[in-house]
Order: sequence, then C-alpha cells, then structure tokens
Amino acid sequence: RHKTINQTMDILRPKVIDINGRQYRRLIWPSSQADASVHAKVEERVDLVDEELTWEGEGVRQTDDGFSLSLEVADVFHKFIHGKRGDTKKRLESDTGAKIKLPQIGKPGGVEIFASTVQAVMSAKTRIEILIDSVRPTLPWTHFISIPLNNSGFIKQFDRFKSQVMELASKTSIRGLDVSLFQNSAKLHLTIGTLQLLSTKEEEKATQVLQDCLLTMLRPCLSDEALPLVMQFPGLEYMNDDPTEVDVLFAKVQASDKSDRLQRVADDICEKFVASGLMRREHAHVKLHATLINSIKRQDDELPELLAVKKRPRISFDASPILQNFKHFDFGEVKFKEVHISTRHSIGSDRYYQSLATVSMS
Repeated sequence: RHKTINQTMDILRPKVIDINGRQYRRLIWPSSQADASVHAKVEERVDLVDEELTWEGEGVRQTDDGFSLSLEVADVFHKFIHGKRGDTKKRLESDTGAKIKLPQIGKPGGVEIFASTVQAVMSAKTRIEILIDSVRPTLPWTHFISIPLNNSGFIKQFDRFKSQVMELASKTSIRGLDVSLFQNSAKLHLTIGTLQLLSTKEEEKATQVLQDCLLTMLRPCLSDEALPLVMQFPGLEYMNDDPTEVDVLFAKVQASDKSDRLQRVADDICEKFVASGLMRREHAHVKLHATLINSIKRQDDELPELLAVKKRPRISFDASPILQNFKHFDFGEVKFKEVHISTRHSIGSDRYYQSLATVSMS
C-alpha cells in the first residue's frame, strides 16, 4: 500500500521539464501488472496534455492524407526512438496514432511524423522530445571549454615534475602510481566546463556562444585592466580529503596579480553556456585546476586516445609522498591568450585537442 501511495503521489506531482521553451509534465510509468489501471489513466492524462498544444509555428504541414512534421533529431537518438526490435517506435505509434519514420540505421537525417490529425502529430512530437530529454543525461559529453597550457615554459616544468616524481617512485614505493597516469604534456589545460554537442546545429550554437563571450565579456573584462592576465601555478592540490586515496592530482592556479579576474572570466563563460542550455551547472563557481595525474587514465592510457575500451573501476594512488616532496612545486606562469571548445578524445596537428572553435585575446 505504501508503494501504491508513493506512485499515486508521483502521478499527482510529476516532474516538470522544459523543452524548447515549453513546459511538460514528465510521468514515470509503473511497471507492475497491478498498476496497469494507473498506467492507463496516466497515458490518458498525457494525451489530454498533448491535445492542448497548438501547432502554429511548429512546422506541421498539411498533406493529402492529413498532416506531417519533420523533426530534427541528432543521429545518436535514432536507436532510442526505434528501441529493441522496434518496440519503442511501435509503442509511440500505438499511443499517439501517428506513423513515425526513421532514417536507415547508420544514416543521418531527421524523424518524419505522419498522422490524420494535428493532435496525433503533436502528441508524437512531444513523446519523442521527452524521450530524448530522458536519454540525453545518460550519454557522454563530447566537448569541453578549455584554456590551453601547452606553452613551452609550462611543459618544461611539467616534464621536470614528472621526471622527479618518477625518480622518487623508483626509490620509494608509491602505491598505485604509474607513468601512464600523467597527463599528456601537449594537452595540458584548464577546463571551464563540459559540453554535450550531438548535432551540427548544437556545434554551431556553441561556436556562436563562444564568439559572444569574446565580444561581450572577455575583451571588455581584460581590456579594462592595466595588466595582461597571467596565470600562476604555485603548488599541488588533490580532489578528495585523503591524500593516500587520490584520483586526481592537480596544479593550483591563480592570477599573477592576485586578483579574481581569472575566476570571473571562467565563471562568466560558464554562466553564458548554462544560459544557452548547452551546459549543466555543476557548482556555484568553476573549480579551476590543471590536472597533472589522473587515475582514470589507467583505464585507457590514452592509446592513442581515439580507441574506445571497456571501462574498469578506478584505482586510486597514494599522493602523500608526492605532496611531501613537491607540494609547493612551481610550474611557472602562462599568459591567458585563448579559449577553445575542444573535442574530447581527439588530437590536433599541434598534438593538443582538435578545436571546434577558438577565440583569441589578441
């Protein structure tokens, strides 16, 4: 009975989600046979919600047989709309009374919806959008906003740090540490945030947002200051509370003039992308850091960072000997010059990540 009450309350107060400026109630179907009647009532309610939608400006076309709609859907979502053995597509068609046409497997293209009524077309459109909204958070991110640190001075200091740490490891056992855990020196960077760009349209939108950041925030913020923005890296920090069980060891970063300009720039860029809908907010402020050693690299060792391999549990390492000997290691200074939208798991001509878009302060 307690379970039934909870399910009823979920139905009465479902989660509200926003899709393209519209708000929908997202309902989770009960799975047991005993709740079949509740399931039916919920479906009826969703149909009523869909029927309230207007279709002006939605791209619905009138045909000789009724109505149709071309829905732009990223290729990665086609398999989810189709479902195993086509079950999801069949259920969507049965529920809405519309016919859904997907591109052939492996081929790009949009989703076509056909029905005898506008309501059926709009109902199918809404169901597909809600399905996509549910699946998207489960997919990996594809790009990230980065500030490159791959200049010769920083790389030289990083290589020196790496050599000295491995020399220490040869004399004193450091549990879990392996040379493969070190960042690729050509890919050293600061991360402002991660992005999930699943279509050309989303890539173009992200590129435009970054250009807007340059014009409305970066240049005004940095040109108002008398001194150029120079980043310093005065020592080490780690992500968790136990230095003997560390997954990520990184270099601290600050503006050389001790101002908050670097943090403001990072926060403003993040805010712009969050407002555009292309980024999820994770923290109140961007946690700026330059990753030096990362246990996740033990999973693939970046071989050659283009190959997908089966995931294994992360194995932490003992960072305490490193911190005892190198806690205040100085990685030097880097002038803030560029911001990139970098493509994950890629290698550019300069051995840094391939860039979807780049803005320069010069």
